[in-house]
Amino acid sequence: MTEQLKKPLQVLIIEDNPGDAELVDIMLAEADPSSYDCHHVLTLDEGVAALQEKSFDVVLLDLGLPDSQGLYTLERLLAAGASIPVVVLSGNDDEDTALQAVRGAAQDYLVKGDFGPRTLTRTLRYAIERKRLTDRLEAALEENRVLVREDYHRTRNNLNLVASLLNLQANLVHDPRDAELFKDTRGRIITLSRIQEQLCRSSSLREVDATEYLNSVAVHLIRAATRQGINLVVSGSSASLVSDTAVPLGLIVNELVTNSAKHAFIDRESGLITIELNKEEGSLLMKYRDNGVGLPEGFEPRRVETLGMMLVTSLIQQIDGTLTVLPGPGAGFALMIPLPEK
Repeated sequence: MTEQLKKPLQVLIIEDNPGDAELVDIMLAEADPSSYDCHHVLTLDEGVAALQEKSFDVVLLDLGLPDSQGLYTLERLLAAGASIPVVVLSGNDDEDTALQAVRGAAQDYLVKGDFGPRTLTRTLRYAIERKRLTDRLEAALEENRVLVREDYHRTRNNLNLVASLLNLQANLVHDPRDAELFKDTRGRIITLSRIQEQLCRSSSLREVDATEYLNSVAVHLIRAATRQGINLVVSGSSASLVSDTAVPLGLIVNELVTNSAKHAFIDRESGLITIELNKEEGSLLMKYRDNGVGLPEGFEPRRVETLGMMLVTSLIQQIDGTLTVLPGPGAGFALMIPLPEK
């Protein structure tokens, strides 16, 4: 049986020095004239046009061209829709830029005048294989992201279902105090569903922006409390929270906002709650304040035996945080949380 001939690799050389391009062509012909078919252009625009007209297996790209310079050359090539292995051709004085290109989206680089036919062919083959494996890995990661997002959606929907059932149960309870317990538990479950929603929206799927997340939690709590006159301001430094920290912190804010909405603005039509976030030497400092009636004299969170404050104390221990009561007017707390090193 006649062995099927392999199709030669289609190589696009984008190089403004005809001598360098011709040298590459000679090296590939010397290595195996039947395995490589080279096409040479002088500018990036010509290279982009060639990729649109013909299918190539690999690109040899000089980053210093008449119509483009440096890493921007690679970015423009890829932005033009070229999902193709790229090997950067670099001068000795531009090797650092070539390394940056490889850390980005290029598969490899070659220094002009410092390689021969064997190195050239090996690099081209390696670049093609590396690109193939990278594409497979990215496809697998994207599939995993889809599965994780679906899991977050299911968890959030299940939490919302439980919250709805608790709300129905609260409406059937005649004792107002018991009904209030059901509503408080419902609020905590809704807060848990918020972290699922924020994680689903996050690009990393495991971290959330602290300011955006806490604002989402607090806004919902104020609406649920049906206190239209309460204003909320969440501000400060942007910080990422992993889910292990975000869930307890969200529940802590749940308790603080709920307590303010219930007790801080008695006989008042309006009120203000502020949450300020700042990063300090590997930690996140959250300052919570309301401008309500204030805390009882000598208030100590650890000595308060209400379920809410007991939960706050337990959650703070869980994230290795420290809670300090701030002086009035109003109620104020400072919570310091260590952020994990990245």
